[in-house]
Amino acid sequence: MEKNKIVGATLINKWLQTKDCISYSDFAKEVGLSTRKVSDYLEDVSFFCVERGLPPISAIVINKETGMCGNGFFKTYYPHAKQKDYMKIFFQDIERIQRLDCWNFVRDEYVKC
Repeated sequence: MEKNKIVGATLINKWLQTKDCISYSDFAKEVGLSTRKVSDYLEDVSFFCVERGLPPISAIVINKETGMCGNGFFKTYYPHAKQKDYMKIFFQDIERIQRLDCWNFVRDEYVKC
């Protein structure tokens, strides 16, 4: 299986197991990547989600200090959002992720594509 599929499936599995956020550093360590490199892989699975009308699952990967996604997340998925709105957007995405009960299906479809 390709590394991006492994990272994406691992992220969705993490959500299914814990229903909680995880820090960039902890997730990077779990998948054997640098913190910087893990973002590239997170984009792949999140674009898959967004293209299907789902929230970007990478919203659950957060900065330990801020408790939220990094600025790159917002610039990628919400390029027209103002920084003052980032917290509201973050909590809306987390709420949408929590409400969805199709993450097993999303994972399986992502791995197949």
